[in-house]
Amino acid sequence: MDAFGIEVRQSNFDNCLEVKRRAGLANLDFAKDDVLNLPKYGMFDVIFCCGLLYHLDNPRAFIKMLGQQARDAVIINTHYAPWDWHPKTVFTLSPIEQHEGLPGRWYFEHDITGNTEALEKLKWASWENQRSFWPVKEALLQAIAEAGFNVVLEQYDVLGDILGNGTSDETISNHRSVFVGIRTKA
Repeated sequence: MDAFGIEVRQSNFDNCLEVKRRAGLANLDFAKDDVLNLPKYGMFDVIFCCGLLYHLDNPRAFIKMLGQQARDAVIINTHYAPWDWHPKTVFTLSPIEQHEGLPGRWYFEHDITGNTEALEKLKWASWENQRSFWPVKEALLQAIAEAGFNVVLEQYDVLGDILGNGTSDETISNHRSVFVGIRTKA
């Protein structure tokens, strides 16, 4: 199996290359690029999007692009917006709004414009957009389906103790899950 990753920040890209070197994986390659340029790298059987979607200002357009670039499946590990605010929520999000035709909430990322050196230092933030849009869970599921994946699932084993108090604290506080879109050979 061949694997390919894209990373925009130089320090993170250097870390990727170090992982490749230490693991001795000749079939693992990386590009230092903006993930919005994904189409220039061709088609993929499966795309794993981990910790990225919630840093984008147009997630529906990005999911649509994933649907155009993935032959068989997408796996998206992301935060999503809660419908209702909960006291254990750890993120400061806007009120519910519509963006790209989806309900969700805006998340403030940073106030940096045009300063690559400053952006390089923000390892856990968006690249160019100053705020990101987090769709609600149902909107994410719909966007994945609309991107051409006729089976859409949520992976629950990342939640930890699913039975604890009816829902996990991780779900309440972080609103994060893994969504899988599969294109079946019908």
